[in-house]
Amino acid sequence: MKTFIFLTVFLLFFEIPIFAQSNNLRLEVYLSKNIFLKGEQIYLNNLLINKGEQSIKSRKLKPCDLYYKVKIKNSTGNIFKYLNNIQYFRDTALSLLLPPNDTVNQMLELIGNYSPIKQNWTSLTTKCFFPVDKYSIYTTLETGYGITSSNELSFEVIEPNGEDLSAFNMLEEASEYFIKRDFKTSARILNSIQDKYPKSPYSLQALRQIMAMYTFTENPDEQKVGYDAAMKLIETSPASEAADYALTHILARTGKILTTQEIRKNLLQKISISHPNTEIGRRASNIIKKYYDK
Repeated sequence: MKTFIFLTVFLLFFEIPIFAQSNNLRLEVYLSKNIFLKGEQIYLNNLLINKGEQSIKSRKLKPCDLYYKVKIKNSTGNIFKYLNNIQYFRDTALSLLLPPNDTVNQMLELIGNYSPIKQNWTSLTTKCFFPVDKYSIYTTLETGYGITSSNELSFEVIEPNGEDLSAFNMLEEASEYFIKRDFKTSARILNSIQDKYPKSPYSLQALRQIMAMYTFTENPDEQKVGYDAAMKLIETSPASEAADYALTHILARTGKILTTQEIRKNLLQKISISHPNTEIGRRASNIIKKYYDK
């Protein structure tokens, strides 16, 4: 009798999650293109989709090998494993609530997370890239209902030529100065890549590399260099996947530049107004609604 009373009280005061059928959960991946230059960053978009009419509680998509796995193979069957030594705590199967017919999108950089490393410099794509080859890729997620697998994609990495090769050589030169911790010279070369070869995919990578150099600095002048690179990336390539990382850098790594909430809000408003039909513009608008329009 006491057990029955305890269970009754427990059910009254605590919500018991009701799980939808596991076959309503879909995992899909896509790439913005399927041919990449050597050293060009590859962004994998992961979609977790609830196809059902009930909310589903699931694990989150995190780049780790505990329960979310990215399977990359080259033409000879060699598998590229997750490189980061950070081990996340295993979250519960209830950490993500996905409403009916809703989607969660998680973007993942493959270079630096799964590509071979040279000299352990994961932020330098000339030292950490996928070799020229053809690849296949898919993902799996242990959702709490079992393992869900995504569709499989293929992509190819090719050698740069022409202006792209010139830009890549400059990127390599900048990387060597980065390793020597001559950040000013490295930043000067990286900025010149964007000025000389704005249409090359390496121009975006050059700006990302400047941001990486000043990720953890508390020096206002150095933060300004990273901030300027991030803003330049957003202004020149607002529809690019790299723009999302640029906005994250601005919001998380430039506290000496964006010193007040008003300055941060004004910047977000500028981005949302200037780029209304892009993911970066929508993200800026959503941040304003969530944190500033209360």
